[in-house]
Amino acid sequence: MMDAKVLILDLYYRVKNITGKITDWSNVHDCQGACGMNVLNGFVLGKEGRAEIESILAGGYNIQRLHIRVLVKEFK
Repeated sequence: MMDAKVLILDLYYRVKNITGKITDWSNVHDCQGACGMNVLNGFVLGKEGRAEIESILAGGYNIQRLHIRVLVKEFK
């Protein structure tokens, strides 16, 4: 299993690639997702833009087990 520190650093660098230097994380919040799991959703502001963080359920038929996937997209 991945260490929490590794997951947080991965999210930080994925966001930073979109936003540049991060200036505000205050719009990111944890909420209860599907199946009662806590997930992260929201927006991150940076000097070069804004990124949206969205957590979704993902999995494939007979191939993967159900898991949480965190999407990071540029928000215009």
